[in-house]
Amino acid sequence: MSRRQYLILLALSIPLVTTLDLPGVLRALVSKPAVGVADIAPTLPAAPIVDRVAMLANEPFTDLKELRRSDAFPDVELIDQFGKPHLFRSELVRDRIVCVLFFYAECKGTCPGTIQMVSELRKAISDEFSQQAVRFVAITLDPEHDTPEVLKAYAEARGISPDDGMSDWLFCTGKYDDLELIRRSLGLYDLDPLVDADRSQHAALVTIGNDRTDRWTAQPSGLGSDDLTETFMRIAGTSERQRFAIRIGRSAEFMQTSASATTATSSRDCCADTLNKCNKPCCAKPSECCSLPDTNP
Repeated sequence: MSRRQYLILLALSIPLVTTLDLPGVLRALVSKPAVGVADIAPTLPAAPIVDRVAMLANEPFTDLKELRRSDAFPDVELIDQFGKPHLFRSELVRDRIVCVLFFYAECKGTCPGTIQMVSELRKAISDEFSQQAVRFVAITLDPEHDTPEVLKAYAEARGISPDDGMSDWLFCTGKYDDLELIRRSLGLYDLDPLVDADRSQHAALVTIGNDRTDRWTAQPSGLGSDDLTETFMRIAGTSERQRFAIRIGRSAEFMQTSASATTATSSRDCCADTLNKCNKPCCAKPSECCSLPDTNP
Protein backbone atom coordinates (compact mmCIF):
# COMPACT_ATOMS: atom_id res chain seq x y z
CA MET A 1 0.00 0.00 0.00
CA SER A 2 1.34 3.41 -1.07
CA ARG A 3 1.49 6.38 1.27
CA ARG A 4 -1.29 8.09 -0.65
CA GLN A 5 -3.58 5.07 -0.35
CA TYR A 6 -2.88 4.84 3.39
CA LEU A 7 -3.83 8.53 3.94
CA ILE A 8 -7.06 8.08 1.97
CA LEU A 9 -8.02 5.01 4.07
CA LEU A 10 -7.30 6.88 7.31
CA ALA A 11 -9.41 9.87 6.24
CA LEU A 12 -12.34 7.62 5.43
CA SER A 13 -12.18 5.77 8.78
CA ILE A 14 -12.33 8.90 11.01
CA PRO A 15 -16.10 9.51 10.55
CA LEU A 16 -16.82 5.85 11.18
CA VAL A 17 -14.92 5.87 14.52
CA THR A 18 -16.67 9.09 15.56
CA THR A 19 -20.11 7.74 14.62
CA LEU A 20 -19.76 4.41 16.47
CA ASP A 21 -18.04 5.99 19.49
CA LEU A 22 -15.59 3.10 19.71
CA PRO A 23 -13.49 4.86 22.38
CA GLY A 24 -16.56 5.09 24.60
CA VAL A 25 -17.40 1.48 24.02
CA LEU A 26 -13.88 0.44 24.99
CA ARG A 27 -14.03 2.53 28.19
CA ALA A 28 -17.36 0.96 29.13
CA LEU A 29 -16.01 -2.52 28.65
CA VAL A 30 -12.97 -1.79 30.79
CA SER A 31 -14.96 -0.16 33.61
CA LYS A 32 -17.69 -2.82 33.75
CA PRO A 33 -16.94 -5.59 36.26
CA ALA A 34 -16.73 -9.11 34.96
CA VAL A 35 -19.65 -11.40 35.61
CA GLY A 36 -18.61 -14.15 38.03
CA VAL A 37 -20.14 -17.23 39.62
CA ALA A 38 -21.40 -15.15 42.55
CA ASP A 39 -23.51 -13.03 40.16
CA ILE A 40 -25.38 -15.99 38.71
CA ALA A 41 -25.34 -18.41 41.68
CA PRO A 42 -28.49 -16.94 43.31
CA THR A 43 -30.44 -17.68 40.16
CA LEU A 44 -29.45 -21.36 40.09
CA PRO A 45 -31.74 -23.86 41.83
CA ALA A 46 -30.21 -25.47 44.94
CA ALA A 47 -29.08 -29.03 44.31
CA PRO A 48 -30.75 -31.57 46.62
CA ILE A 49 -28.52 -33.19 49.23
CA VAL A 50 -28.38 -36.93 48.69
CA ASP A 51 -27.79 -39.15 51.71
CA ARG A 52 -25.59 -41.83 50.15
CA VAL A 53 -25.29 -43.74 53.43
CA ALA A 54 -29.06 -44.13 53.65
CA MET A 55 -29.03 -45.60 50.15
CA LEU A 56 -26.79 -48.52 51.16
CA ALA A 57 -28.86 -51.68 50.94
CA ASN A 58 -29.46 -54.27 53.66
CA GLU A 59 -30.42 -56.98 51.19
CA PRO A 60 -27.92 -59.86 51.09
CA PHE A 61 -25.81 -60.30 47.99
CA THR A 62 -26.68 -63.08 45.59
CA ASP A 63 -24.45 -66.13 45.86
CA LEU A 64 -22.01 -66.58 43.01
CA LYS A 65 -22.94 -69.59 40.89
CA GLU A 66 -19.98 -69.55 38.52
CA LEU A 67 -16.42 -70.73 39.03
CA ARG A 68 -14.88 -69.59 42.31
CA ARG A 69 -11.32 -69.11 43.47
CA SER A 70 -11.84 -71.89 45.99
CA ASP A 71 -12.22 -74.35 43.11
CA ALA A 72 -8.42 -74.29 42.91
CA PHE A 73 -7.96 -75.04 46.62
CA PRO A 74 -6.85 -78.59 47.45
CA ASP A 75 -9.45 -80.71 49.21
CA VAL A 76 -6.87 -82.26 51.50
CA GLU A 77 -7.52 -83.50 55.01
CA LEU A 78 -6.73 -81.44 58.10
CA ILE A 79 -6.94 -82.55 61.73
CA ASP A 80 -8.14 -79.98 64.26
CA GLN A 81 -7.08 -79.59 67.91
CA PHE A 82 -9.78 -82.05 68.98
CA GLY A 83 -8.57 -84.79 66.62
CA LYS A 84 -11.49 -84.29 64.21
CA PRO A 85 -10.74 -84.52 60.45
CA HIS A 86 -11.91 -81.86 57.95
CA LEU A 87 -11.55 -81.55 54.18
CA PHE A 88 -10.14 -78.08 53.54
CA ARG A 89 -12.08 -76.99 50.45
CA SER A 90 -15.39 -78.80 50.75
CA GLU A 91 -15.89 -78.66 54.53
CA LEU A 92 -13.98 -75.64 55.83
CA VAL A 93 -14.21 -73.17 52.95
CA ARG A 94 -17.11 -73.98 50.64
CA ASP A 95 -20.05 -71.55 51.01
CA ARG A 96 -18.51 -70.03 54.13
CA ILE A 97 -16.85 -66.88 55.37
CA VAL A 98 -13.36 -67.91 56.47
CA CYS A 99 -10.28 -66.38 58.02
CA VAL A 100 -7.16 -68.47 57.41
CA LEU A 101 -3.71 -67.94 58.88
CA PHE A 102 -0.50 -69.93 59.20
CA PHE A 103 1.51 -70.19 62.41
CA TYR A 104 3.42 -72.70 64.53
CA ALA A 105 3.34 -73.23 68.26
CA GLU A 106 7.04 -72.63 68.93
CA CYS A 107 7.13 -69.39 66.94
CA LYS A 108 8.44 -66.49 69.04
CA GLY A 109 8.32 -63.84 66.32
CA THR A 110 5.18 -62.72 64.51
CA CYS A 111 2.91 -65.63 65.47
CA PRO A 112 1.86 -64.43 68.95
CA GLY A 113 1.00 -60.97 67.61
CA THR A 114 -0.94 -62.42 64.69
CA ILE A 115 -2.94 -64.73 66.96
CA GLN A 116 -3.73 -61.75 69.20
CA MET A 117 -4.89 -59.61 66.25
CA VAL A 118 -7.14 -62.38 64.97
CA SER A 119 -8.52 -62.93 68.49
CA GLU A 120 -9.53 -59.27 68.59
CA LEU A 121 -11.01 -59.55 65.10
CA ARG A 122 -13.04 -62.61 66.12
CA LYS A 123 -14.50 -60.69 69.04
CA ALA A 124 -15.13 -57.50 67.05
CA ILE A 125 -17.26 -59.21 64.38
CA SER A 126 -19.35 -61.28 66.79
CA ASP A 127 -22.17 -58.70 66.74
CA GLU A 128 -22.27 -58.51 62.93
CA PHE A 129 -22.14 -62.20 61.99
CA SER A 130 -23.80 -65.25 63.44
CA GLN A 131 -21.61 -67.79 65.18
CA GLN A 132 -22.19 -70.29 62.36
CA ALA A 133 -21.51 -67.85 59.50
CA VAL A 134 -17.75 -67.48 60.04
CA ARG A 135 -14.96 -69.96 60.65
CA PHE A 136 -11.38 -69.22 61.68
CA VAL A 137 -8.70 -71.71 60.63
CA ALA A 138 -5.13 -71.58 61.93
CA ILE A 139 -2.84 -74.03 60.09
CA THR A 140 0.52 -75.05 61.47
CA LEU A 141 3.73 -74.68 59.50
CA ASP A 142 5.39 -77.29 61.72
CA PRO A 143 3.24 -80.44 61.55
CA GLU A 144 5.99 -82.67 62.93
CA HIS A 145 5.84 -80.88 66.29
CA ASP A 146 2.32 -79.44 66.35
CA THR A 147 0.14 -82.45 67.07
CA PRO A 148 -3.57 -82.02 67.91
CA GLU A 149 -2.67 -82.20 71.60
CA VAL A 150 -0.09 -79.41 71.25
CA LEU A 151 -2.53 -77.28 69.29
CA LYS A 152 -5.30 -77.82 71.84
CA ALA A 153 -3.02 -76.69 74.67
CA TYR A 154 -1.89 -73.71 72.58
CA ALA A 155 -5.49 -72.56 71.97
CA GLU A 156 -6.58 -73.06 75.58
CA ALA A 157 -3.61 -71.07 76.85
CA ARG A 158 -4.98 -68.13 74.86
CA GLY A 159 -8.55 -68.52 76.04
CA ILE A 160 -9.83 -69.90 72.73
CA SER A 161 -12.48 -72.59 73.07
CA PRO A 162 -15.70 -73.71 71.33
CA ASP A 163 -17.66 -72.57 74.40
CA ASP A 164 -16.69 -68.90 74.31
CA GLY A 165 -19.80 -67.90 72.34
CA MET A 166 -17.95 -66.83 69.19
CA SER A 167 -17.30 -68.37 65.78
CA ASP A 168 -15.39 -71.64 65.65
CA TRP A 169 -11.61 -71.36 65.57
CA LEU A 170 -9.89 -74.54 64.46
CA PHE A 171 -6.16 -75.08 64.97
CA CYS A 172 -5.18 -77.64 62.35
CA THR A 173 -2.33 -79.89 61.38
CA GLY A 174 -1.90 -82.49 58.65
CA LYS A 175 0.60 -83.97 56.24
CA TYR A 176 3.40 -81.59 55.36
CA ASP A 177 2.84 -81.85 51.58
CA ASP A 178 -0.90 -81.22 52.01
CA LEU A 179 -0.27 -78.12 54.13
CA GLU A 180 2.14 -76.84 51.47
CA LEU A 181 -0.55 -77.28 48.81
CA ILE A 182 -2.94 -75.14 50.85
CA ARG A 183 -0.34 -72.46 51.49
CA ARG A 184 0.59 -72.16 47.84
CA SER A 185 -3.02 -72.22 46.64
CA LEU A 186 -3.64 -69.18 48.85
CA GLY A 187 -0.65 -67.40 47.30
CA LEU A 188 1.32 -67.35 50.55
CA TYR A 189 4.74 -68.11 49.12
CA ASP A 190 7.86 -66.23 48.08
CA LEU A 191 9.43 -66.50 44.65
CA ASP A 192 12.86 -66.77 46.25
CA PRO A 193 13.15 -70.42 47.37
CA LEU A 194 15.52 -69.51 50.22
CA VAL A 195 13.07 -67.00 51.63
CA ASP A 196 10.15 -69.35 51.07
CA ALA A 197 11.91 -72.10 53.05
CA ASP A 198 11.85 -69.87 56.14
CA ARG A 199 8.51 -70.68 57.78
CA SER A 200 8.58 -67.46 59.80
CA GLN A 201 8.01 -65.54 56.54
CA HIS A 202 4.48 -66.93 56.24
CA ALA A 203 3.20 -66.38 59.77
CA ALA A 204 2.11 -62.74 59.62
CA LEU A 205 -0.47 -62.77 56.82
CA VAL A 206 -4.19 -63.21 57.37
CA THR A 207 -6.34 -64.44 54.47
CA ILE A 208 -10.00 -63.42 54.49
CA GLY A 209 -12.60 -64.81 52.11
CA ASN A 210 -16.31 -65.03 51.46
CA ASP A 211 -16.72 -68.07 49.26
CA ARG A 212 -20.38 -67.34 48.46
CA THR A 213 -19.51 -64.02 46.82
CA ASP A 214 -15.98 -65.09 45.78
CA ARG A 215 -14.29 -62.12 47.48
CA TRP A 216 -10.79 -62.75 48.89
CA THR A 217 -7.88 -60.75 50.22
CA ALA A 218 -4.80 -61.09 52.42
CA GLN A 219 -3.50 -58.52 54.88
CA PRO A 220 -0.48 -58.27 57.19
CA SER A 221 -1.52 -58.63 60.81
CA GLY A 222 0.92 -55.88 61.76
CA LEU A 223 -1.48 -53.21 60.45
CA GLY A 224 -3.51 -53.58 63.65
CA SER A 225 -6.81 -55.05 64.75
CA ASP A 226 -8.97 -52.05 63.76
CA ASP A 227 -7.69 -52.08 60.20
CA LEU A 228 -8.00 -55.86 60.06
CA THR A 229 -11.62 -55.65 61.25
CA GLU A 230 -12.51 -53.04 58.64
CA THR A 231 -10.91 -55.14 55.89
CA PHE A 232 -12.81 -58.19 57.07
CA MET A 233 -16.12 -56.33 56.91
CA ARG A 234 -15.42 -54.99 53.42
CA ILE A 235 -14.55 -58.45 52.06
CA ALA A 236 -16.85 -60.73 54.05
CA GLY A 237 -19.88 -58.45 54.42
CA THR A 238 -23.05 -59.99 53.02
CA SER A 239 -24.76 -56.66 52.20
CA GLU A 240 -23.73 -53.11 51.31
CA ARG A 241 -24.44 -51.78 54.80
CA GLN A 242 -22.51 -54.61 56.41
CA ARG A 243 -19.49 -54.00 54.20
CA PHE A 244 -19.37 -50.37 55.27
CA ALA A 245 -20.57 -50.87 58.87
CA ILE A 246 -17.28 -49.65 60.38
CA ARG A 247 -17.22 -46.48 58.28
CA ILE A 248 -20.90 -45.79 58.97
CA GLY A 249 -20.28 -46.10 62.69
CA ARG A 250 -17.29 -43.76 62.53
CA SER A 251 -19.26 -41.22 60.50
CA ALA A 252 -22.13 -41.23 63.00
CA GLU A 253 -19.74 -40.76 65.92
CA PHE A 254 -17.97 -37.91 64.12
CA MET A 255 -21.22 -36.10 63.33
CA GLN A 256 -22.44 -36.50 66.91
CA THR A 257 -19.15 -35.24 68.34
CA SER A 258 -19.08 -32.29 65.93
CA ALA A 259 -22.65 -31.32 66.80
CA SER A 260 -21.90 -31.47 70.54
CA ALA A 261 -18.75 -29.38 70.14
CA THR A 262 -20.61 -26.76 68.09
CA THR A 263 -23.42 -26.54 70.66
CA ALA A 264 -20.98 -26.21 73.55
CA THR A 265 -18.98 -23.49 71.80
CA SER A 266 -22.07 -21.50 70.86
CA SER A 267 -23.43 -21.71 74.41
CA ARG A 268 -20.14 -20.60 75.94
CA ASP A 269 -19.77 -17.66 73.52
CA CYS A 270 -23.32 -16.55 74.24
CA CYS A 271 -22.78 -16.76 77.97
CA ALA A 272 -19.53 -14.83 77.72
CA ASP A 273 -21.34 -12.05 75.87
CA THR A 274 -24.07 -11.89 78.50
CA LEU A 275 -21.88 -12.11 81.57
CA ASN A 276 -23.65 -10.81 84.69
CA LYS A 277 -26.92 -11.07 82.75
CA CYS A 278 -27.51 -14.74 83.36
CA ASN A 279 -31.26 -14.55 83.04
CA LYS A 280 -30.83 -14.35 79.28
CA PRO A 281 -32.53 -17.23 77.40
CA CYS A 282 -29.30 -18.18 75.62
CA CYS A 283 -27.66 -19.25 78.87
CA ALA A 284 -28.50 -22.92 79.29
CA LYS A 285 -26.81 -23.08 82.70
CA PRO A 286 -26.80 -19.65 84.37
CA SER A 287 -24.52 -20.77 87.16
CA GLU A 288 -21.83 -21.74 84.66
CA CYS A 289 -22.32 -18.51 82.73
CA CYS A 290 -21.77 -16.41 85.81
CA SER A 291 -18.62 -18.31 86.67
CA LEU A 292 -16.95 -17.48 83.35
CA PRO A 293 -14.09 -15.01 83.69
CA ASP A 294 -14.88 -11.51 82.56
CA THR A 295 -12.55 -10.78 79.66
CA ASN A 296 -14.17 -7.47 78.80
CA PRO A 297 -12.35 -4.30 80.02
